[in-house]
Amino acid sequence: MASNDTQQIYYEHQYQLYCKMLEIARRQYTLCTTADFSEDGVVANWELLLGNRQELMVQIEKLQSQLLANESDPIPTREDTVAMIQSILAIDKQGQAVFSQKLKDVQIQLRQVQGEKKTTKAYNPYEKQLGGVFIDRKK
Repeated sequence: MASNDTQQIYYEHQYQLYCKMLEIARRQYTLCTTADFSEDGVVANWELLLGNRQELMVQIEKLQSQLLANESDPIPTREDTVAMIQSILAIDKQGQAVFSQKLKDVQIQLRQVQGEKKTTKAYNPYEKQLGGVFIDRKK
């Protein structure tokens, strides 16, 4: 069984990682609520935040597996860490609702553009040739 000092170090490091993840979740929510995803760079910024968050999750998983390798019994999670995880989940849930609405808005815009494209093709079926060949059909 690992010493209490080792567990304390584990908990502190885990808590720091979850704090970073909470900050990223807040930034994702802010980006989701304020940004227009049709603008340049917004999607790249979103993907960067997702990548950073994924890296943190890998670090947390690695930390947990290292400690579990030294333990025979599961190690309980501290209450402050559980509260941090619940905060992250709450922000994610709110962000998911906003993101879903923005996705619906983009789908509506896409349908409108496709409809306008069909209308344009219907009323302007071809482009006129300005320097082409004249074909005399009377002969």
